[in-house]
Amino acid sequence: MHIQRIQVPDFRALKNVDISFEKEFTPRIFPLGSQNGGGKSTLLQLIFVLLHCAGNPDRVQFIQNLLYGFEVNDESGKRTLAIIDIWDGSKTVRIDFLTCNESYILKLLVENQEIDLISDFNLSISTEIKVKRKKISYLERKITTLETSNTRLANLGKYETRKFMLEKEYNDLEKEFAFNFIFDRLDITHIDNIISFDDFTRRMSNIIEKRIEKYRVELGQERYKYERLNNLLNSYYDLCEKKKLIHICELFSSENEPNQQALLCKVSQINIDKTNEFLSRLSNQIFLTAHVSQIFLFLSSDDRKSLFKKQKNNQANYYQQIKTANSKLPGFFTYDFLAIDILIEAFKKARDEDFKQAVEQGGNYGNNYVKLLAELNSLLNNKKINVQTDLSGINFRIDGDETELYPEDLSHGELKRLCIYMWLKYNNIKDAIVLMDELEISFHPDWQYQIVRDLEEWGATNQYILATHSYEICQAVTPAHVKELEPKLRSKTI
Repeated sequence: MHIQRIQVPDFRALKNVDISFEKEFTPRIFPLGSQNGGGKSTLLQLIFVLLHCAGNPDRVQFIQNLLYGFEVNDESGKRTLAIIDIWDGSKTVRIDFLTCNESYILKLLVENQEIDLISDFNLSISTEIKVKRKKISYLERKITTLETSNTRLANLGKYETRKFMLEKEYNDLEKEFAFNFIFDRLDITHIDNIISFDDFTRRMSNIIEKRIEKYRVELGQERYKYERLNNLLNSYYDLCEKKKLIHICELFSSENEPNQQALLCKVSQINIDKTNEFLSRLSNQIFLTAHVSQIFLFLSSDDRKSLFKKQKNNQANYYQQIKTANSKLPGFFTYDFLAIDILIEAFKKARDEDFKQAVEQGGNYGNNYVKLLAELNSLLNNKKINVQTDLSGINFRIDGDETELYPEDLSHGELKRLCIYMWLKYNNIKDAIVLMDELEISFHPDWQYQIVRDLEEWGATNQYILATHSYEICQAVTPAHVKELEPKLRSKTI
């Protein structure tokens, strides 16, 4: 996969962006520069979230967070968010992302003579369906619980019934019926002294049956509404398919309130029935790495605001939300720590591969473990990495010296370089689009220049777009590789 061109008419700091990334260029590494506030990080996050999340329904919440407050302000009822041209290995696929309001959808309904849908259609249908589904499930549970109570009440003997009602059913039924009309006037422990057992069970059964019938009527009504909404939604999806559009998600004006807008996309050069498959495949080949201190627009508005608020002891803070997002977005990575778990798993994998080779080849062990160790040691300056025998941890030593080093004895740059290498290698990132923000942080200028060659060596089939302020990174490629956002960067002065 390779991004050939990105166009963003107007999104936050991005105005009239139109940048091409030539697929013929070698290396496939493109520094992206601008002054502070020029929108480099915003552009990378926009590309990542749209391409990583549009093909996966479980991730659309991050698109909704990113587009919080992005509204249609055109009389046409639609607004272009971004146009991205992707080279998929054989052809250029264009993806148009646009937002639209209800008036735009209603126009499409009229054009397609879907007149009977107009009065009931709204862009909150999918949210309403979720609410109805929960209500239906709730009513079904209520009916099942009451039917079970009624059956057990009718089948148990007097003593067992009394004990059963007291110990198991009474609390639930009391919550359901409030029991003011019976149990306030009836001592359940002396039923036989006030009312016959048969009369008691009959009265209780009648009460329960009436409540069951009430719930059944309500359930029928909810199911009818649910089916109606589903039919409306399917008709809307059919309409989108006719127009070669894919509905990605509805948008929100607040955390839980829809603002009657939706995000759609149109994919050119691919049959509409193959579009979802393409988006899903693309989502697995797009990655974003950034510093943990970055403001990530795909976190919720409240989470972003929490960065500038005093944190309470029991309150999830901004960095915890980044960690949560990291677990839900497999293509998202922050290179601010030494990924010990990744390192250990890599050594385990190499060990297992060597043992497998020994079994297959009659005792001749492979060299995967030795090769991995040599590759990692080559990344460090006069230091060597050592793995504990039980693979529970690692440590570092000076080359030629057995003195163990502490974490503070390794520079941030060394740890970061090691971390990036392991992230690319362990995740086997190939033929992918890798977006890297502020890669140069913690690197000496020599390493800033060298990192371009490192990336080419570690993942030659990937495309890298590097948002950067580093002239060294820009100088490591040809001037044509370097892309800029307005306002243009000034030339480096001597």
